[in-house]
Order: sequence, then C-alpha cells, then structure tokens
Amino acid sequence: MGILRSDRIKFRELADRLRDKIDSGDLNPGELIPSEPELQAEYEVSRVTVRSAVSLLVSEGLLRKERGRNRGTMVLARDENSSKTRKGSGFGILLGSNSLYSDRSDLPDIINGITGRLNFWEANLNMFPVLRGVDQFEYTKSIISRNIVDGLFLCDLGSHAVNEAVTGYLSGIKIPWVTMSSTLGGRVVSHRHPEVFINELEAVGKLLADIGGIHQEIVFLGFDGVELERTFALFGSHREASGFKLGKRMFEPGTDIFPELLNFLGNGEADGRLLIIASHNVLPLFNSAVNHLGIEVPNRFSVVYFRHYSTDYENAINRYDSIERDFLELGRKAADMMREIVRTKEAGGDLLGVQPVSLANFLRQRGSVAKGLFFEGDKVS
Repeated sequence: MGILRSDRIKFRELADRLRDKIDSGDLNPGELIPSEPELQAEYEVSRVTVRSAVSLLVSEGLLRKERGRNRGTMVLARDENSSKTRKGSGFGILLGSNSLYSDRSDLPDIINGITGRLNFWEANLNMFPVLRGVDQFEYTKSIISRNIVDGLFLCDLGSHAVNEAVTGYLSGIKIPWVTMSSTLGGRVVSHRHPEVFINELEAVGKLLADIGGIHQEIVFLGFDGVELERTFALFGSHREASGFKLGKRMFEPGTDIFPELLNFLGNGEADGRLLIIASHNVLPLFNSAVNHLGIEVPNRFSVVYFRHYSTDYENAINRYDSIERDFLELGRKAADMMREIVRTKEAGGDLLGVQPVSLANFLRQRGSVAKGLFFEGDKVS
C-alpha cells in the first residue's frame, strides 16, 4: 500500500509519488495511470485529493486527459511534454497588512518587477493579502491546500521570528520561498535566508558624509508612527550617525499640523539643521508652510525627504533632496532569487541548503506540525 503521511498536504505528496513513478519508468509514456478509484484505494485518499494531484501533473505537462475509447489519464512522452512543462506557473505573494495601505504606491512597482520576470517563464502571480489579526501560519496553510503554488514571495510580513513558522512549513513541504522587505529599517539581516531588501544604509551613509561639515543636528519630522520610527532607527544604526545630534518632531495623527509647521519653521527652531521628512504625507503640508513663510530653504536649513513610496508630490521632487528606493528592482531581485531556488528544486537539490529554517524556533512555535514535517521518530527527515 502507498499510504500517505497524514501530516503532509496529501494531493502534493500523491503528485510526488506519481511523478517519481513516471521518472523511474514504472509509468511509461502512452500508458494510462491507475483510475481514480484505484488511486483512492491504493493511497487511502479521497477523490478530491486524487483529482487535485492529477490536475497538478496535467498542468506540468506530464499527464494528459484522454477521451473516447481510451478514456483515462495518459503519461506523455518527454518530447511531448517538454514544451509544456511549466517553469513555475503558480507563484503567489503574501502581502503583509502594512503593504495594503491605500496611499502606498510602491506595491505596483514591486509586483511589476516580479511579473516582468515571470512573464519570461510563462508564469503567473497571485496575490494573497494578510489582513491584520489573521494567523499568518494558518493562512499560509490554507493557501497551499487550495491553490497550486510553486513558490511564495513573502512581502513585509514582519521579522524573521514572525516568519519562521511560515518558512519552516514551506520548507517542510518543499515549496520555494523568498522573503522580501521594502526597507532595511535599521535591522540586522540574516544572510542565511533567501531574502531581498532595499539597503538604504549606503544612501544614508553618503548623505551623512556630505553634510558632515555643514550640519551637526538632524531633526526628523513625521507623524507618530512606523514611518518616523523606522527612519529614525535607520539613521541611528549607521556608524556615521555618531557625529550628529538626532532629534524628532512628532505630530499627532489626524490633527491639523499646518499651524505647528508654521510655528516650527517661523520661529527659527529649524535654522541650521538638516530636516528629514520621514512621513510622506507631511511633505505637502511642509511645502505649503515653506511657501507661506517665503523661506529660502538652502539659506536657513536643509531638507531631505525620504521617498518611502515610488511616487511623491511632483512640486517637491526638484525642490528638495531625497533618498529614493527602487521598488521595481526589488521585485526583479526577488523573482531572480526565486528562479534559482526553483531550478535547485527541479534539479533534485536540497531546498534546505538554500532556504534553511530554524527548526528549534519552528518546533517551539508549531511543535506538532514541525515534527511531522522534519522528524520521523528521533531522526531528522
């Protein structure tokens, strides 16, 4: 009997078993595979599982549904299916809740960067938003169980600690994954993981070096929230920042900050300092305040706005310096990394070698699932 392990996604394991039989010659080109009832009986699975496994192999070009007298599912010859074999046509991207804000314009660039690459491989991309309060691990399991997914991009889901259950699960069921971060955010990157990110530290270092002889104090302007704190942490983490005094001017979200900006800029408090516009929606109000007061910016203070998103207010682009992030390239890098991992899998390579997971943390977070995927008895599978 070919009973499948109950802790694996059954249709994927059944597809793996049938694929192995095709590769080994147990199922030859032109032959019909066992019927649905026969596969149900042999592997003790439901009809839904059998049909999902067969559909996956059909989509890969390994099998073909036959009609008429030879009704059934036939194994295709290699020369028949070579042109049909997918290069990975069922990719998905999990989008953290922070990626879904309506005023974020970086997401289209990230998606375009990925799909631009996938189009060359005749592959598609499905988006799976992770809403606030949703268990990311359970949500990922439901996606894999209901969709044919050859690889998952994990975009801005959070820290590695948050991702470890998700990435551990995907590695356990041999699904390629790549984590994506639209910002480095001052945190330490683990180079053991397949991850792409926008490394802003280089741009920050260049800015700090350029202003070293001009300013001694940097003030970050923004609404009290993640953008301000992330930008402050990013600058503070750079070794060049030790020569500067760093301060914040936080505004309460949802309030009219225009009078505050007029007071801050008009009373000389900003003079001689480098102002970093850390919250993108402060920029138009700041620009209006500068216009209202008739301030010549380079003469009294310097301004750099942090381009968190791919588009910003046109009237500020040529007026102030900016630190920009190439979201299109972020998507391209993620797709290229995913392609290499998929190639490793197609060549029979060890996925854990290219996308390692912390088994200790995975066991601590999701013990029964981790044991079922990675351990048999006392041995690591």
